[in-house]
Amino acid sequence: MFSEHQEISGNHVKLWRVYVETFGSGDKIFYTYQATGTVKDGAFSGGNKYQVTGGTGKLKGIKGSGTCKNTGTADGGSEYTCTGEYTLAGAAAAK
Repeated sequence: MFSEHQEISGNHVKLWRVYVETFGSGDKIFYTYQATGTVKDGAFSGGNKYQVTGGTGKLKGIKGSGTCKNTGTADGGSEYTCTGEYTLAGAAAAK
């Protein structure tokens, strides 16, 4: 589930999103992220920064952050490359 706000000027895009990921167990992770980029031939290219702001169940207390690079493909899709780190409550950072 997510909510998103966008600003578009010509082919330049800025967006802000709040995202909730729900696992089969019912546990959830909450994210926020901000992206900037351009749209060409219907495909978005750019990058974003994300923050893991919390979780429920076994993921309660999770924190993290990272970045992603989005590259538009000829068929109008996107390829994503992401890096980041997260920590669970009481655990060392994982990559």
